[in-house]
Amino acid sequence: MSKKAEKRLRKAVALLEQHAPEVTISEKPTNILYVANGGIVCGADYEKLEMLCSGFAHPASFIVSMYFNKPYSFISFDRIEDAQKLKSAWHGRKPTWQEQNVPLYFAFVENGAFPILDYSFLISGFVPEQRIHSAEVSCPEGLVLLTDFITDSQERDLSKLVESYSANYCCLGKRRVLHFGYNFLYSTNEPDISKPAEQPIPPLCLELTKRMRSLHLIEQLPNQLTVNFYEPGQGIPLHFDSSPLIGKEIVSLSLNGDIVMDFVKPLTNCHHSLLLPRRSLLIMTGQARYEWKHGGAAVEIFSDTQEKAAYPVKDCQVSTSTSTTSSVEQKYVYQVYDQIADSFDRTRYSLWPGVLQFLNGLKENCLLLDVGCGNGKYLSHRANTIKIGCDRSLELCKICRRKGYQVLQVDCRSIPFRDETFDAVLSIAVIHHLSTAERRIQALNELIRVLRPGGQALIYVWAAEQTRNNEDSKYLKSKRFEQLPEESTADEELPFIVHKNRRPFEAADLLVPWKSAKKSGKADCGESEKPVLRYYHVFADGELEMLCRSLTSCTLLKSYYEQGNWCAILEKC
Repeated sequence: MSKKAEKRLRKAVALLEQHAPEVTISEKPTNILYVANGGIVCGADYEKLEMLCSGFAHPASFIVSMYFNKPYSFISFDRIEDAQKLKSAWHGRKPTWQEQNVPLYFAFVENGAFPILDYSFLISGFVPEQRIHSAEVSCPEGLVLLTDFITDSQERDLSKLVESYSANYCCLGKRRVLHFGYNFLYSTNEPDISKPAEQPIPPLCLELTKRMRSLHLIEQLPNQLTVNFYEPGQGIPLHFDSSPLIGKEIVSLSLNGDIVMDFVKPLTNCHHSLLLPRRSLLIMTGQARYEWKHGGAAVEIFSDTQEKAAYPVKDCQVSTSTSTTSSVEQKYVYQVYDQIADSFDRTRYSLWPGVLQFLNGLKENCLLLDVGCGNGKYLSHRANTIKIGCDRSLELCKICRRKGYQVLQVDCRSIPFRDETFDAVLSIAVIHHLSTAERRIQALNELIRVLRPGGQALIYVWAAEQTRNNEDSKYLKSKRFEQLPEESTADEELPFIVHKNRRPFEAADLLVPWKSAKKSGKADCGESEKPVLRYYHVFADGELEMLCRSLTSCTLLKSYYEQGNWCAILEKC
């Protein structure tokens, strides 16, 4: 081994020691290999590593173990000799599928140094009976399903459109496929950016993708589209779409039939089955895309799948920067509300007329839950109602307790109450603080879960449209104009643009300044004069309705606009 390879291997081993100190590298050959630069973030996936190993061992005699957002993987062989052969042949070499200009480096790992389970079924695609049933496994995070995304008429138009390209169909085994924008390399599961397809993406499909972007379901318009035709008895094997050429989201639109899609998570026995109704839109991001294999059951379906090929080539959308979902909400929502709690309490006392109307319509002695209750301003209304509040901010919960309200600290995506407990639920100015569509849907599902059948939920979110019917909202009309000082953001790189208060919104995701109100003519004790930034996702017209209609156990009774907010009333089925 060259000195250069030895040096790089030492660095790779040092990285492993930081990530997984329980793993021990062995100087003697073992049946387990550590594969540096063989992780998902380096462009590798299960199929590619399995193909590499198959040249030295039978597919049933080894197991590939990969980890989300890690640059390495492990391979466990039945025989030490097979591990030695692979290491001798590929150590310090770059496979043809390695998109990044880095070779693979191998090291032996002591037996039992990391958990090895029997996942051989993932190699063959066989689904064993002992796998955890889907009812016991929560939906993969990053998975969004929107039912009735298109109408019957649109479905017919899309079907006719695809039929008009019948001369361009390709055969993939027993399945027919059709490509637009770019062809697709099934050997590596990625678009062929060197070979544009004969036909561009049709205008009818582009209109749908523009609608997806306007609803903030996707960040960019796709430039590659694949149509898969499934006849009765046909399906698609479990696989990853982890190529760096594919952008952040993978979107699938199901036409002319329902299908069950299976999701299997390697390194666990977790399995989740999801019914995709005809005309529904499925969006896979984050963990659902990178940590779970997906595949279609063998039933009749015709599907229109859009995959975005980022051209020029971009890295995989797996980030550990401060702009990730959890850190954005932690820094620009949770920490901020704890910091401004006292000032927030002094300035938030007006009640929205629509919320009052909803509360006044409730029956006496009903049980009400206010999710994201803030300073508890709605918990003081309707003395003949049993009210419980919850909020993510501990400081706001303390304020509510001082006022005598029954509250607890809760994440709105995981409400600690039993199913079908409450007669009514409020979610006022909460969901717009969640930074992805799937997290917003998770919060909506929780609201419905804790409702009794026939119970209703009222939801308010900040609207992107602050002017309606030629009239500005109270937010724009307000004379309180606080400009964020230029120097306040000079010391950090912000993940979103900073909104100028009392102005129309320039983006869907933004940071809104909050300057603490003064008390008795003096600055609040313990609160900084410097404005702090809160994260908001402002909802476009129709976006909240679309999310609500994606829920399967409720009905959208009413949606309306009130003073710069989009509002919805849902009823539990």
